Amino acid sequence: MKIFTLNNRLAAIDYLDANASTPIHPRVLEAMREVALSSYGNPSATENAFGWVANQRVERCRSILAELTGSFEDEIIFTSGATEANNLFLLGFMKRVSTPFEQLLISQIEHPSVLEPARRRSVRDGIPLEQLRVDGQGGLDLEYFETICSRRRPLVSVILVNNEIGTIQDLGAISEIVRKYGGFLHVDASQAPATMDLGNVGDLCDAATFSAHKAYGPKGIGFLYLRQDHHSTIEPLTYGGGQQQGLRPGTIPTELIVGLTEAISLSQCEDGIEVRNVARTRRDEFEFFMLKEFKDIQVNGNLGNRHVGTSSISFSNLDASLLLGALSDKVAASSGSACSSGSIEPSHVLQAIGKTRDESFSTLRFGFHGLEPFGDVKGIVNSIVEATLNQR
Repeated sequence: MKIFTLNNRLAAIDYLDANASTPIHPRVLEAMREVALSSYGNPSATENAFGWVANQRVERCRSILAELTGSFEDEIIFTSGATEANNLFLLGFMKRVSTPFEQLLISQIEHPSVLEPARRRSVRDGIPLEQLRVDGQGGLDLEYFETICSRRRPLVSVILVNNEIGTIQDLGAISEIVRKYGGFLHVDASQAPATMDLGNVGDLCDAATFSAHKAYGPKGIGFLYLRQDHHSTIEPLTYGGGQQQGLRPGTIPTELIVGLTEAISLSQCEDGIEVRNVARTRRDEFEFFMLKEFKDIQVNGNLGNRHVGTSSISFSNLDASLLLGALSDKVAASSGSACSSGSIEPSHVLQAIGKTRDESFSTLRFGFHGLEPFGDVKGIVNSIVEATLNQR
């Protein structure tokens, strides 16, 4: 069978969709390759040396991730990614206790993998669900948030770093409010490792979701940090195997876990901080040139506290989907979340921060990474200028 490849064509396109998925860091790829060739036993095969070695690798990764997130080894549950981890927590948390939380609170700008299971949980179990309003920059309205939390014992799920506009929430303030009213806090931290320190997550949250491929790691792997005293309350999504305390049964993918751990570790060390700085420099240079060329654009999000690589830009009187099409052989960007790609509805994130329907459909997200190779930023802007001239 002939496999069609776009490699030659892709080499000529500048990749600005790192919020959807980053390139894999060479050190991550090498770590995975070494494990695939040397530790290919099943980590759950307890009766032979190949299984023992693979299990040691996995448990070492669990220990490293626990240290990086300020948690304990048995609080790290590997999943196929952030979507599964979000579903595992939101659909299963407190299912095995008779007096769970009394209301479910999520923000208006959550990822679909939080929005949908939260709605399903609310309908299934008859738990009141409220979507918390945000300000024009995507920050949670903390005064309103506290008022809502004070009414009933809440389970709160908040995206720590927004995947469309990049805004970073005040985790310390949110945690303080939730604990004040005896609630529980889960954060979707999928975008966080590539842009911020993770060391206080375990102290501030009851649960947190992480994904490798948003932080220069492989697709198909992530993990849920879940505080140990909550384990007995979780109802698993799947059954048939006792792996990971029965909370997430199934064969444990050693190579992917090693790639995940290498990626998260890199993101939190000096080399990873340098990668962040490169991404930020490229993003800032891009916005500088864009603002010079376009007098009527708006950059969305909290410009003083956002993901280092995220640039959400609203154009004036331009159709974003047509602009993406015009750019397709030069620049790879997106109109929002990859999980909502193809939707005919405007972005719920952009509408939550006050964008009109037309403004939402005129917005593109440019996601910068910090690896090589990377094109000339001014040349990228020139390509966008040329594409917009053809539209007007």
